[in-house]
Amino acid sequence: MRSIRNILAALGLAALAAPAALAGTSVTLESGHDAAGTDADALFDGRTVRPWILTQDGDAPVAFSLDFGRERWLASVRIFPGHGMNPRTFAQYARPARVRLTWDGGERVVELADKRERQTIDMGSLAVARTLTVTIEAVAGDPADGVAIGEIELVERHDPAAGAPALKERIERQLGLLGGADDERAVAELLHAAGPRAELPDSDIAAVAAVAREAWRFQVRRRRRRRLAAAAAIAALLLVAVALGFLRGGSEAPATLGEIAAVRGTLSRVAETGASALANVGEAVEPGTALETGATDGAAALALAGGSVSLRLDRGTRVRLVGAGEIELVRGAVYVDSGGRSERPASGLRIRTPLGTAADIGTQFSVRLLEAGPGALQVRVRTGEVAVAHARGKVVAAAAEELVVDADGAVARRAFAPDDDAWEWAIASAPQFDVEGKTLDEVLRWACRESGWTLSYTEPELRREAETIRVRGGLGSLEANQAPFAVLPGAGFDGEVEGSVLTVHRGR
Repeated sequence: MRSIRNILAALGLAALAAPAALAGTSVTLESGHDAAGTDADALFDGRTVRPWILTQDGDAPVAFSLDFGRERWLASVRIFPGHGMNPRTFAQYARPARVRLTWDGGERVVELADKRERQTIDMGSLAVARTLTVTIEAVAGDPADGVAIGEIELVERHDPAAGAPALKERIERQLGLLGGADDERAVAELLHAAGPRAELPDSDIAAVAAVAREAWRFQVRRRRRRRLAAAAAIAALLLVAVALGFLRGGSEAPATLGEIAAVRGTLSRVAETGASALANVGEAVEPGTALETGATDGAAALALAGGSVSLRLDRGTRVRLVGAGEIELVRGAVYVDSGGRSERPASGLRIRTPLGTAADIGTQFSVRLLEAGPGALQVRVRTGEVAVAHARGKVVAAAAEELVVDADGAVARRAFAPDDDAWEWAIASAPQFDVEGKTLDEVLRWACRESGWTLSYTEPELRREAETIRVRGGLGSLEANQAPFAVLPGAGFDGEVEGSVLTVHRGR
């Protein structure tokens, strides 16, 4: 019911879901062709280094549509133009410079900057659509070899009444009665449905009613505006009261191991019976919790051990938190960043799998169960060391190494760069970093740690300046490997990445 959504949007009560390829989304080319070796799956794989490359049909602009399978309430669309973050590959193909988004009842035309960063298109508060058509009306660069789109993210608004469908249905039914002879009965039933609620000052009620009245204009005729605006304000207040009731209710929480710090796409809690329920950012995780990310659109990050350990889950991953310091990996892949704290014991976080156990030694590493053939355990280390215990004994993987342990316990070892493109999923699933008030040097060091780079200044004076310059604002949807190129120009600096080294110099 769009009137309810309009009210919630005006009141700021609509929560934002994590950006993702919304479950069930299909892509149809309306004009143009896939370039050889690329397809629409690349739009939602979380890796800008694997773009979807499209070629034009003559002079007709490239266009494609996204079908979500049902109505979605869109907050924004994020587009990453080009091919990856590397300056050489970014400009290899043409990039979208102007896009037109059309949906039932709305349209947006937006100019995109030709930059290596995600760009957000605000959809307003009333973009409710089943399908969204994207038309690339202008490009930067030569389109002869195709136009590259590194990634698309869709941010959906969530109705706070969705967790109480019976109440939502009742509110909608009673709103349908308003404006007739049964106004007083309808309002009385709405108040009864909400139950006890906190007292609000008259000034607050007046403010809410004023905002709700503006939202309600989209749906009502002029002669009924005053009466229905009051009903809209009541409905909004009821939803606030319901939310307060949920927050105050419940029994004392059990001991927790940490909390969910970030979600992209779908993350579910899985019960022993196999039943699942969506998990959200900010929820606590306790011993025994089983979590699973969506097979095609899921990724998540957990903050464990008081926030000192970041555990990230790739798509198609299931884990069980056995207890403090022990994670069972059932399938998929996890990434661990223990912050590199030297005081952490050698027997830190352990990732247990059917083929072996990887123990953290103050490091950054990933553990993946390979499903091909009889299966194998893959351990990749960015920094520090990881001890891997398996059927035939124990081995240690050092920084910039990969170990693969097969089902028989045989071990294969090879070099693996800390900034290899395969780490992209771990970067993309990281929780947001708060740069407000941090020094420029702190932001750059965080970005380098996340991206597998080494930080270098061309002169000592630059480092001293970077240690005193404070960053203001936020990074928005930018990932760690994009952040330096957003914050450096504001300080009069510039930087390039070459051979796993971010070199910072004065702007030219």
